[in-house]
Amino acid sequence: MRRFTKWDTTGDYLRQLQIVVWLALAAVLIGVVTGLVRAFAEATVPADLPIDPAAYPGASLPAGTSASSTGQIGVDIGSPTAWQRVLHVLTWFPTASVLLAALAALAVVLHRARRTDPFTPRIAGGLRVIGAVLLAGMIGALVEGGAELVLDRTVDSSRTAGGFEVAVGWPLAGLGCFVVAEILARGTRMRDDLATVI
Repeated sequence: MRRFTKWDTTGDYLRQLQIVVWLALAAVLIGVVTGLVRAFAEATVPADLPIDPAAYPGASLPAGTSASSTGQIGVDIGSPTAWQRVLHVLTWFPTASVLLAALAALAVVLHRARRTDPFTPRIAGGLRVIGAVLLAGMIGALVEGGAELVLDRTVDSSRTAGGFEVAVGWPLAGLGCFVVAEILARGTRMRDDLATVI
């Protein structure tokens, strides 16, 4: 354990990156487990409901501003049903699972890069897997938005606060992984071709 956690000062930054990735993976995993336990053990479940600015005519606002029609208020659902608990979990679990999968795949890639030749098709393939996982984050965002909508409707069917957001970060991160993977794969092929010529 000490050898693994020892901070390398020789310029092998893959070791430092591997340590950071493992720590991040452990932190996210602990957060997921804690969130799941709390979601099914606590007496209440949080939700967001839209508020009508007209319902609060006495609210003081800064000069030159007006109340937004998309305001939300956090509520706690008392004595939630099993379905409401599941919906609450689905409002955050997809993103957490994508992060877990991406960090786990990144840990494998870093391990292979440190133990073997980093310029191999397996490393490029690992980066492509990470890219595909990150692209799946868009689907996770849609699932979370849908779960939020349904959860809000279980509290008040006349109002819905949830919505779908365009998660541009996921496709950009996935695209970045695919680009690096293709650059690495091209470099590997060029090196292999040069080796055959020599």
